[in-house]
Amino acid sequence: MTKEVAQKIGMYDLFYLYIDVMVDTIHPKQKDVFGFNVLDEPVIRESIQRKYGCGSHFGWS
Repeated sequence: MTKEVAQKIGMYDLFYLYIDVMVDTIHPKQKDVFGFNVLDEPVIRESIQRKYGCGSHFGWS
């Protein structure tokens, strides 16, 4: 949305969307994709593996 379009819309019709760019596994091209280095959280990977046992589904060993 351009600034000009946003100025014509009432604040009651707009909302902020925040995206948490924290990943469980660093992709080799993450800087190219996001334009910056993302935070990695290996605890997320471990939690998912333990709870769901689906590590191989995501390519984790």
